[in-house]
Amino acid sequence: MGILTAMLIGFAIGFLIKWIFLTLVFYAAGRIVSGVNAKFTDALLVAFIGSIVSAILNIGFEYLIYVVMPTLGGYWWLPAVGSALITLIAYIPLFMHFFDTGLGGALLIGILCVIFYIIIGIVMAFLLVFLLILLLAGP
Repeated sequence: MGILTAMLIGFAIGFLIKWIFLTLVFYAAGRIVSGVNAKFTDALLVAFIGSIVSAILNIGFEYLIYVVMPTLGGYWWLPAVGSALITLIAYIPLFMHFFDTGLGGALLIGILCVIFYIIIGIVMAFLLVFLLILLLAGP
C-alpha cells in the first residue's frame, strides 16, 4: 500500500468518526432547542454538509492568514478565533434550515454544541488518565 492510499484511508476514517460524533452532538442540541423539528437524518446532513463547507472555508482562511499575512505579530490568536467564526458562519444557516429554527435558536444550538464538546472532552480526558493509570499500575 502506498503512502497516498494510506493517507486517503486515514482521512476517510477520520472523516467518518468526525461525522458520527458531530451528528450525535448536533442531534442532541437540536432536540433540546427545536424539539421534534430536529430529526436524526437532518443532523446527519448538517454534519456532512457543514464539515465540507467549514473545511473549504478554513483552508481559504488559513491561506489568507499564513501566506498573505505572514507576520501576525501580537495577533497569535487570530487564526483560532477566525477559524471558529468561519465554522460558526458555516453551521448557523444549516441549523436554521434543517432544524426549522430562527437565528436565536441556531445560535443556541451552536452554544449547546460547544458545551457538549467541552463536557465530552473532559470525560474523555478522565478516561484517558484512568487508562494510563491502569496501564502503568500493571498486574
